[in-house]
Amino acid sequence: MLIGAAMLFALRGPPFVAGRVIGIAASIKPQLLVMAPLIMIVRRVWAMLGGSMVGGLSALAVQLALQGIQPWIEWYRALAAFRQAVIDQNIIMNAITPAALFERNGFDPRPAMVAGIIFALFAVVRMSRRVEGIDLAALIVGTGILASPYALPHDTILLAPACATYILAKPGVKAFPAMAIFGGALVPIALSAIAIWTSVKRAGQQDGSAAPVSA
Repeated sequence: MLIGAAMLFALRGPPFVAGRVIGIAASIKPQLLVMAPLIMIVRRVWAMLGGSMVGGLSALAVQLALQGIQPWIEWYRALAAFRQAVIDQNIIMNAITPAALFERNGFDPRPAMVAGIIFALFAVVRMSRRVEGIDLAALIVGTGILASPYALPHDTILLAPACATYILAKPGVKAFPAMAIFGGALVPIALSAIAIWTSVKRAGQQDGSAAPVSA
C-alpha cells in the first residue's frame, strides 16, 4: 500500500521528481514496476526516465553504503531455492500471474509467461499515451504483473483506485472484472488485518487472565 501511495503521489508531480520516486519504489518491488521504463519511453517522458534511473541508483548506493555487497551475493545464491520454497510452502496457490497459474496446475509456466509479456507489451504500446493519473498507475502495475513470474493478490492494490472509478462509471455487468480485481486486492488485506487484530486481542486476554494466577 505504501508503494501504491508513492506511485500515485509521484504521478501527480513534475516528471523528474516522479521518476525518482518510481525508481526508489522499483528498488523495493521491481516486479510490479518492470514495465515502467518502457511506458516512459513510449510516452517520451525522458525526464521521468532519467529521474527513475537516479532514484534507483540512489537507493542502491544507500543500500551498499549501509550493508555492502554481501546481501546481493546471498540473494543470488538463494534464487534457485526461492522458487522451490514458493512451491513447498504452498504460496504458489495464491499467486496470480499467468506463469504462476500454469505452474500451479502442473503445466510448463514458460509459454504463459511469454504470452503475458506479449500481452503486456501490446497494452503498453496501445495505451501508454491514452491514460493518465490512476489509470496510468494501473497500466504500469497491471502490465508488470502480466510480465512477471510471481505476484500475489495484494500486489494488485494499485489497481484498486482505477477499478473503483470504473465501477462507479459503469455499474453492472461491464464492471464485473473491475469488481473482481478490486475485491481480490482489498479482501485479503482486510482479512489479514482482522486476523492480526483478533490474535493480538486474544493474546492480551490470555495475558490478563494469567496475571492473577501467577501473582
